[in-house]
Amino acid sequence: MTEYCQYHPGQKAQWFCERCQIHLCRGCAIERDRGGLHAGEKLHLCAKCNLPVIWLGAGSLVEPFWRRLHHIFLYPFGLYPLILMAALALANIVFMQMGLLGLLGAVLVWGVRVKYSYEALKYSARGDLRPPPINAQTISSDFNQVFKQFAVFFFIGLAFFFVSTKLGGVFGVLFLIFILVFLPSIFILLVATNSVVSALNPMLFVQLAIRIGWGYLLMYFFLILLYIAPGTFNYYILQYMPPVLHTFLVSMGLTYYSVVFYHLMGYVLLQYSDAIGYEVSFDDFHEHRASGPAAPPSPVDQLMAQIDPMVKEGRLEEAVQAVREAINAGRVNGEEMRAHFYKLLKAAGHTSDMIAEGQMLLEQYVKAAQKTEACQVYLDCTTAAGKVTVAPALLMKLASWLNESGKHQESVGAYNRLIKADPASPLVPKAYFQAAQVLHRGLQQTPKAQKIIQALIKKYPDHDIVPYAQDALRQMKKPAV
Repeated sequence: MTEYCQYHPGQKAQWFCERCQIHLCRGCAIERDRGGLHAGEKLHLCAKCNLPVIWLGAGSLVEPFWRRLHHIFLYPFGLYPLILMAALALANIVFMQMGLLGLLGAVLVWGVRVKYSYEALKYSARGDLRPPPINAQTISSDFNQVFKQFAVFFFIGLAFFFVSTKLGGVFGVLFLIFILVFLPSIFILLVATNSVVSALNPMLFVQLAIRIGWGYLLMYFFLILLYIAPGTFNYYILQYMPPVLHTFLVSMGLTYYSVVFYHLMGYVLLQYSDAIGYEVSFDDFHEHRASGPAAPPSPVDQLMAQIDPMVKEGRLEEAVQAVREAINAGRVNGEEMRAHFYKLLKAAGHTSDMIAEGQMLLEQYVKAAQKTEACQVYLDCTTAAGKVTVAPALLMKLASWLNESGKHQESVGAYNRLIKADPASPLVPKAYFQAAQVLHRGLQQTPKAQKIIQALIKKYPDHDIVPYAQDALRQMKKPAV
């Protein structure tokens, strides 16, 4: 059963806190390094009680295999499988010319193909959806997996011979059909248990298929399609090609089929790991998507995950304190956290701290030309406290942006704030002029605008802005058409 995050209902849960009895998504669980002798190992904690949480397993996180069939069929077209397919195909062509020795080479090619396919199954079963690399570890290490598969086929053949001899050909065929139906679950068991005896135990492989349910039948259907496709392609197309090319493409097709076959079984094992009882460790689980592996959460992301539950539960004072401690301890950069901290202070009603943080945030927003955000912070601070210290250059930009956004009255207020706060500023004449323009065009208060322009011309007769002010005044005095 898929569980969803307590604080983000649209996100699948990955963790469960026994103490709080809540489910958490990846972003809500706090990730810490164990440190000391266990440095490098990750510890995941509940954002609410700060105690270790339990991983829910991979089964509830991965997509059903029928929704990602296009990825499954494209799996062998990764760099490593393509290199392997080409290398084994070329080896087959060489071994064709070598008689009896070539037969041994063909067996070796089969063994390498099976070994790599088994590695693809193992990778997929633990949630690593990248094709395995081609190296000594992949190709030659633990080669007894190949012998175990050979042993499985050997004992199945022996059992078929025994049933056919003792009970007749009909029962032999029925036995073979029975085995073919459950062959995928036999292979899955072989990897899950690493035991030929367990894999061939009917009580186990039949039960495994039943636990997977209709998903097993759907998997089997696609495996049959995969089995038929190479033969059909060979019958209609490949047999008409030159012998060397025919051998090359048939070998490529066999490797492709083998890798897809085992990758699909590995993914099914991963998807149904909970139902089957196959344990997937969180440390081994790597859910890779087309965009690549997810980056580890930043310190800010981790802190936000910690305070998010507090905010949703109304524990704003605890959240404020947690952010203060993180900034003071140097765990997060105050500038990176400023926008989040500002909103938190605003929600918690810490007016003086909000204004202090907001004044620094204003500079950050104006520098980045984030007009909407800058205007909102300015209005928040001026509404909360009448007197807010803002540099004249910032006020000029803010007043202009407020006017652009249709907040004409607030724009005039910002210009007036500049004029009163620093009358000696060289920006004051321009502030008078712009305030008059907003009054005239935005607020339709032309008489008031005219008085401001006249006062501007009288007070600063030698300023460069005077010609523009005089022209604006003439335009204001023209009768409306």
